[in-house]
Amino acid sequence: MADKPLIQFVADINNLNSRAMGVMSLDDVKMMSLPEFIQFENRILNFRKTRRYATGLWKNTVTITPEHKASLFTAGVGETVQWANDAADDIKLSRVHTNMPKKGEYQNGEVAIIRNFEAIVGFTAGAPTTTADGIASQPAVAAFPTNVDVFLLQDVVCGQFNLAFMRGNREVIFEGLLEDFPQTVGKSGASGAHAGAFSQNTAFGSPNMMTRPEVIEDDDDFEVEIQPLAPSLAMSTAARDIKIKVVYTAWEWLRNYA
Repeated sequence: MADKPLIQFVADINNLNSRAMGVMSLDDVKMMSLPEFIQFENRILNFRKTRRYATGLWKNTVTITPEHKASLFTAGVGETVQWANDAADDIKLSRVHTNMPKKGEYQNGEVAIIRNFEAIVGFTAGAPTTTADGIASQPAVAAFPTNVDVFLLQDVVCGQFNLAFMRGNREVIFEGLLEDFPQTVGKSGASGAHAGAFSQNTAFGSPNMMTRPEVIEDDDDFEVEIQPLAPSLAMSTAARDIKIKVVYTAWEWLRNYA
């Protein structure tokens, strides 16, 4: 294992003329509460703030049950995973699905300090004419189904799917319903179509289920597991696949920009 990087930070943010710097270890960060870290983070100088994402997909043609879990942040661009409710159907991950490195692992000597998670869930009244592996290639809408209520779909998915953050030997660090992890940014505007509504998992004054920043070093094992909770969920009549993108915001120290 490579030497751990030290965190360099502005020592006095109230003095614009001061060039004084402080240094902190990763162990010091691990001891912080999340509010303490959020107050401190914008003073960091040698780590880069970024957002990492991974996507889980469920087919509308296969009834969804609690065994149809999706494990996210365990694979990177170019690798192959499966639809959560159809293990026989492969998905080759692209940058549309994820921006994680190979196997979802950081390299030797690299570090990420995670400060929040968001579950991005959204539905529109019309579906793209052509999709493959959750990617729209023909976004024109052939028709607006009369039996689709996007707000109902949103409530069902956000209230009946669980998100768990796990480390090491699948130890659950924190968990909650998707509605407990709302996205912090979202769509705004209006649609010109008579049935062109959309819904999304956004919230004001967003909750955060984390109590401390999560420090990921080197190839530490971690994942986010999304599990349906209802005994049975049929999406065939609504004709909508379920796409759940989980995003985490982190401060990273990587080899390629160290």
